Amino acid sequence: MTQAESFIRHVIKKQEIGHAYLLESAAPGQALREMRLAARLIACEKGNGCGECPSCRALASGNHPDIISIQKAKEAYSVQEIRTQLVGDMGIKPYRFPRKIYMIPEAEKLSALCQNVLLKTLEEPPSYGVILLAAANRHAFLPTVLSRLVCLSADEGEDAPQKEEGASPEAFYDFLNGLRQAYAADCLAIPDQLAAQGISPEEQLRLWEKSLQMIYTAKGGGPLPAEEFLRKKLWKDLASRLSDRQLKDLWEDLQLVKSRLRSYMKANQVLGLFMIHMRDALLESEEK
Repeated sequence: MTQAESFIRHVIKKQEIGHAYLLESAAPGQALREMRLAARLIACEKGNGCGECPSCRALASGNHPDIISIQKAKEAYSVQEIRTQLVGDMGIKPYRFPRKIYMIPEAEKLSALCQNVLLKTLEEPPSYGVILLAAANRHAFLPTVLSRLVCLSADEGEDAPQKEEGASPEAFYDFLNGLRQAYAADCLAIPDQLAAQGISPEEQLRLWEKSLQMIYTAKGGGPLPAEEFLRKKLWKDLASRLSDRQLKDLWEDLQLVKSRLRSYMKANQVLGLFMIHMRDALLESEEK
């Protein structure tokens, strides 16, 4: 069972189905298969894809009125296709069943403009609306969009919460939790200290990306992945302190960090400067 299927079954059982899920896999066709399975599970009146209830029978016949697969005429989606097939249509209540489910195959082919058109619907969806996206890579999405999605792995054998690779990341999160009290010199020294504990610059960069995504998710009110529940307080605290503008600036700064690391600049110095930017953003929020 994949992480995606496990998580969807869990939220159905708890009656806590969210409004937007991203099913991610680089394996050809895997994300699409998991998206279709998620749609079947969510639509099922028994919550298990029974194949016997009216909703399952309608889906099996290919005539389910409340499961809509978004179609594209060309290689990439157009703004008009997203507006007419999803954004405009979602304002119409379900025809027969409790939920209206929208599936977007190859969602990485949504342009930035298409994603911005979709954003308001992701921010203020109707109670009956569920959007499922299948994509090869979550990094194809804007941070503002990504923050409104629950990102799930659609790969086989990933049903359990994923552990961080390499050394334990707890030291990183400890530093992040106390960053507001750190001096600039401390920020510059932290990447070296983390590297000494086995957390490489590449892993630190990955943890920063993940952290900003979790803060975005907490700020948008979306459910956190199961493996992040223990850090829920940290993400909610940081989300309350940072504005949307600050988060956007920090995400752009992090992309610069990534490009600089590719240029073989001094990794620890680059990461240290980013830590100072993060600390300054947190201090700025306290001064208002």
